Amino acid sequence: MLTTRRMVQALSQQGYRVTGPRRALVRLIADRKVRFTAADLEEDVASVAPAVGRATVFRTLELLLSLGLVERVHTEGGRRDAYVVAEGLHHHHLVCSQCGVVTEVMGCMVDDLVSSLAQAADFQVEGHWMEIVGLCSRCREAASLE
Repeated sequence: MLTTRRMVQALSQQGYRVTGPRRALVRLIADRKVRFTAADLEEDVASVAPAVGRATVFRTLELLLSLGLVERVHTEGGRRDAYVVAEGLHHHHLVCSQCGVVTEVMGCMVDDLVSSLAQAADFQVEGHWMEIVGLCSRCREAASLE
């Protein structure tokens, strides 16, 4: 898992300034265990660094996304983007539709399928991602107790 320190180092090594607002946002992001939206981050940063504006939240998220420090994941219905802290290696996600917890599945078991589909369509693949949406064991257990 990426830590605040490692994320800050990555920003510095790429030549980006690590301002107070960026540091506050990175700290909040690194501590996340479930997916989050820009709105979630905006709400959280307001309590620790009220001067951080909406534009800074979005610019920082886009910067972290471009550096591979966060990944974009889908939300129910695809109405808005959500994010998770990146692990760095190619992987896929299991996303709980109830609580939002994201479990990373390391490795890729669909490479052969992707290659086959691309070959059949004469398509050059630049990348892929897969998310499987369902209920985690805790949410299933809670639902069965109701």
